[in-house]
Amino acid sequence: MGIALLIASIKPIQHYYKMSIPTVDAEIDVSAYQPFTLGNKVIKPDTKASLQLTESLPRLDGATAMYPLYAAFVEATYPKGDYQPDTSRVQVSRTPEAYQNLIAGDVDLIFAAAPSTSQEWQAEKEGLTFDMTPIGREAFVFFVHHKNSVARLSR
Repeated sequence: MGIALLIASIKPIQHYYKMSIPTVDAEIDVSAYQPFTLGNKVIKPDTKASLQLTESLPRLDGATAMYPLYAAFVEATYPKGDYQPDTSRVQVSRTPEAYQNLIAGDVDLIFAAAPSTSQEWQAEKEGLTFDMTPIGREAFVFFVHHKNSVARLSR
């Protein structure tokens, strides 16, 4: 009976152990980066941007992970306004939806990773080609637990 109880308790113990390990949330709180909101986390340059848009504002969309970047662009170059991330000229969605919106003509510019083969094919089917400007490169980032002795040695 004792062995059966021990075996039955292995799964719950493993579950609680895994839940006790701190993790990093991959999602970004887009409300924290919404342009022109009080106390947002948008990086602000020391000087005013030389480009100031006043009319014919480009409709933007992009990957959630890129939102802090293009929210900073909006705050630096667009006129002050209410740019709700789901109903304004500055939207935020995931990469596949951003490409769909671009191909459909619902947005003018997206901030996202390079298109997949199927996204390029969909654009070609609509008679479109992407004009891409790289603004960064991807990299591997490793997070280690603070008790990891290898990480402590390499500091």
